[in-house]
Amino acid sequence: MSRQEKRMSGVFILLLLMFVFAILIALYFLMGYFNGSMIPEFAGIDLEAVDTFSYDYDGALQTFLKSGEDWIYAEDESITLNTAMVDSMLKVLENLKYEKVVADTLVTSSEYGFDQPEMTVTVSLSDGTQKILYIGSKNPMVQQYYAVAEGDDKIYTIDSQVLQAFLPVSDLTEEEDTSGEDTDGS
Repeated sequence: MSRQEKRMSGVFILLLLMFVFAILIALYFLMGYFNGSMIPEFAGIDLEAVDTFSYDYDGALQTFLKSGEDWIYAEDESITLNTAMVDSMLKVLENLKYEKVVADTLVTSSEYGFDQPEMTVTVSLSDGTQKILYIGSKNPMVQQYYAVAEGDDKIYTIDSQVLQAFLPVSDLTEEEDTSGEDTDGS
């Protein structure tokens, strides 16, 4: 084999290794994209074990209590809630994924809006544990909010849709049938 052929085979092997390496990197990022990265404190939260769920909305604390399969608004139990809508807010927490970790320590948490969070979400479970999520300020460059879970020192960025999933209690009420029509089919 000539010197030129050896050099060409070396270049070919190097290019092949670079190609394989690029494929591996692409797969790594695709797996992260499809699997998502869950905030550890909320990963695998059992929605059936949630007893109480609360968050502040425009400065007013909204607390929901589980009663059998239904939810009760603690501040006014006469309000009939749409259980599916309350459950859908909890599903957001169950599937809470972060975009990236921006800090490994809470030392600089005031820079991210945690001295006066946009929202605090608290979930109490039947085993007595509590999970608390603080949503700080919005990063206008990437349209994401900063978030931290109690018990975890990392500061994450989360999609802005997470904050928008939590609705005022007025949007969670059951619609009453006001048409006056007979709905039992007779």
